[in-house]
Amino acid sequence: ERQRLLGRAQALTEHVREAVVDDLSEGGLVPDEDWSDRMRREWEESLDNRIDYRIERTAPALLPMRKKNPPQSED
Repeated sequence: ERQRLLGRAQALTEHVREAVVDDLSEGGLVPDEDWSDRMRREWEESLDNRIDYRIERTAPALLPMRKKNPPQSED
């Protein structure tokens, strides 16, 4: 079950990455051959941050609610 869920999470991550890159491409915000190495690194970091943000915003709605663990007694 864990492997299946990890596969779904990986697919979701890839889907979000593609959506973010598509959004940036439409805005003309993707690296081209004229960009410096520094600009490319900053773009990659920004891309990672956008992906993380979008996953944090969408994942809870897509994942089943976890059952809360009952309080454990301290014996």
